[in-house]
Amino acid sequence: MVKILDEKEFKKVESSDKVSILDFSAIWCSPCKVLKPAFETISKEMKDFDFYEVDVDKEQKLAHKFGVMSVPTIVVLKKGMELGRINGFSGKDKLKREILARAKR
Repeated sequence: MVKILDEKEFKKVESSDKVSILDFSAIWCSPCKVLKPAFETISKEMKDFDFYEVDVDKEQKLAHKFGVMSVPTIVVLKKGMELGRINGFSGKDKLKREILARAKR
């Protein structure tokens, strides 16, 4: 399940032992709209990870903190450390493989 992430909740993500997947997106972004259902499906398949959606317009400080320059951008974190990122969206299966590859770092 994908949760909405705001700056207040981010402190919990920073200290979590679980790998967190952050989807930085915006409501006006067409590729973000295409990504959203795939991201939701992946979140149900990968129950060992926490999935979050971050609206870059509402959470500008978080977007700035991670240097998000374009959307969609997926950031893979563990204990607040970035394990990797994925820019853009090129299909559900590829996204899932890329998340897994970055989470193993």
